[in-house]
Amino acid sequence: MKKVSTLNDKTIVKSCVLTLLAFGLLVGITNAQTSYTWKGTGKGDWANSKNWTSKPTGGTFPGDNGSVTDTVIISSGSVVLTSGSYSIAQMVMYPSVSASLIIASGAALNVVGGSSAAYVGVQISPSATASDTIVNNGTLSFTGSYSQALSLGGKSGSNQVFTNTGTLKINAACSGPAFNFNSSGVNYAINNSGNININNTGALQTTLSSNNGNATFTNTGSINLSGTGRVAFGGLTSVFNNSGSFITDMDFNCKGTFNNLPNGVLSFTGLSTASTYNAMQATVVFNNQGGTISTAPGSKSAIGMGGINTFTAGTISPGGSNGIGVMTISAVAPVTSPLTLNGTLRIQVNGDKVAGTDFDKVSAAKNQALNINGAILDVTGIFTPTKVDTISVIGTSGTTGDSIMGTLSSVIGLTQGWSVYYTSKEVKLVYNPTLPVKLINFKATPLNGMNRLLWQTANETNNKGFYIQRQTINGAWNNLCFVTAKGSASNYSFEDNAPMAISYYRLQQVDRDGNDHFSQVVCVNNSKNYKITIAPNPTTDKVHISLPSNSNGANQVATIMVYDFSGKQLLSKQAGSNSLEVDFSTFVKGTYIVKIVADNNIYSEKVVRK
Repeated sequence: MKKVSTLNDKTIVKSCVLTLLAFGLLVGITNAQTSYTWKGTGKGDWANSKNWTSKPTGGTFPGDNGSVTDTVIISSGSVVLTSGSYSIAQMVMYPSVSASLIIASGAALNVVGGSSAAYVGVQISPSATASDTIVNNGTLSFTGSYSQALSLGGKSGSNQVFTNTGTLKINAACSGPAFNFNSSGVNYAINNSGNININNTGALQTTLSSNNGNATFTNTGSINLSGTGRVAFGGLTSVFNNSGSFITDMDFNCKGTFNNLPNGVLSFTGLSTASTYNAMQATVVFNNQGGTISTAPGSKSAIGMGGINTFTAGTISPGGSNGIGVMTISAVAPVTSPLTLNGTLRIQVNGDKVAGTDFDKVSAAKNQALNINGAILDVTGIFTPTKVDTISVIGTSGTTGDSIMGTLSSVIGLTQGWSVYYTSKEVKLVYNPTLPVKLINFKATPLNGMNRLLWQTANETNNKGFYIQRQTINGAWNNLCFVTAKGSASNYSFEDNAPMAISYYRLQQVDRDGNDHFSQVVCVNNSKNYKITIAPNPTTDKVHISLPSNSNGANQVATIMVYDFSGKQLLSKQAGSNSLEVDFSTFVKGTYIVKIVADNNIYSEKVVRK
């Protein structure tokens, strides 16, 4: 494995110096090349010679004469490539008002570099009152050597828009970032619904960089980043919204925000057991909000996600959809332990020997607790052992402060003989073909204000009976009742007459010799039947809570409790009105759980203090 350095302040300074040097050298370089300046006449057609001035005389417009030394200068107006393919050495846009370049579908602009590697391929640098726009509906490609291939610069206060619905290809050796939007105070809007493929083979390890600009990068298409270094995305102030495909064989090293939205797939394909790097370094703010995160087959510790703000939903898949790996998750300030994992944990189990080789594992870093309440465990490819077996699929490092909190809302994909076992440090899959009770199914459904539990056994040996357990608001399990075993294959039922708004149940099957086994967890969500509103949410100070009237139309006597994600209770108060108010202004920014007990019902909602 080659030795590379991390993206630090010296690297950033070096990148900025190279950018300035490139811009300064541009004049000297273009004097030795054919320089075309846009006059902005006609209809904006690139292929109209009346729209250009050329010094010295070359072709009639850039890229039409087979030369790769043409330089394009656009200081104002709109340039449109309607069709055809043109190759140039470089292009600059530095208007005082505005300028734009539009590459139509079917057209191609190829930037191939010139006589020196110390300049930028396409450089945009508007004044403080100007705006620049590039819209690529065709193909924009870069080959050769540069300080940076595509650089969106400019003065503070300027605006830049880069929209790609076609194909952006950068396969170049760049001593700086391949695609750079890095100028202080510039407002960037970058949108991709097409294909972006960047391979930086140069000395610096960055493909995308945004350390100073105010950038919003929205991807609904496909992005594939690779290179000889290790940083796929370096930045400070940018916000990246991904609801498309984002694939990289390198890591993130930035202080920006990455939001993985529904339909978004973020895949780290190159960090394997040989890598010493985390996919996400400790400064990235990562929000998984319905997307999928996957790591490379053989990944050992390929997710070190620091500053996770939310993991509200989505899927995490160690080793990717068809491989085996370990995904280690950590969180640092502003997020405190435990980290709540909602959504789906996709685990593949091909064997029982080594995590990351034979089976997937989700692991918590040192001093990190995981709250798995509400998560779904989706087990795929599970094998059949020849003996009693135990596999740890969710675990901690085992140090003080580590813990697995709560239980999974459901487990799918387990075959006969397999069951789930919870400890304070691990979630295990246990295979025992000689279990005294084989549970065919266990389900819970709402029924006339109650919750009805049904389960069925295929056979029973040495079975004493079942404890029906319901989870409390603090995560503990209480016994609701004990059902005596019937002694043979049977159907069982139980009715919970006072369910919660959201109720979690499990069975504790007890043998006559004292051994016990737990079923999977099932959930009944009756919250939609409880007319409760909490607004505004998110909030900066106070929230107003509205409860329904009780059965006789009177106001409810309610107890309001606020918890942080560690389970610590921050507030408890009583109110005798159906309209309540809670002040969040004294709490630090973050996500809290509000629980309300009223009229034998328990309401539970998340509230975000921003």
